[in-house]
Amino acid sequence: MQVVAARLGHADPAISLRGYAHAVHEQAATAADAFARAVNADGGAHRVSKIATLS
Repeated sequence: MQVVAARLGHADPAISLRGYAHAVHEQAATAADAFARAVNADGGAHRVSKIATLS
């Protein structure tokens, strides 16, 4: 995140993180769904996705 903050000209990475937190959560949910599909061939992806969105 420090690299992204520096490229955007933000002195503090927290500024960048607050601005892009929604993208981080979306990526976590997408990764959780992909992991669940790989592990559970029976379509249990919604359980893992729900866990990712709660954290």
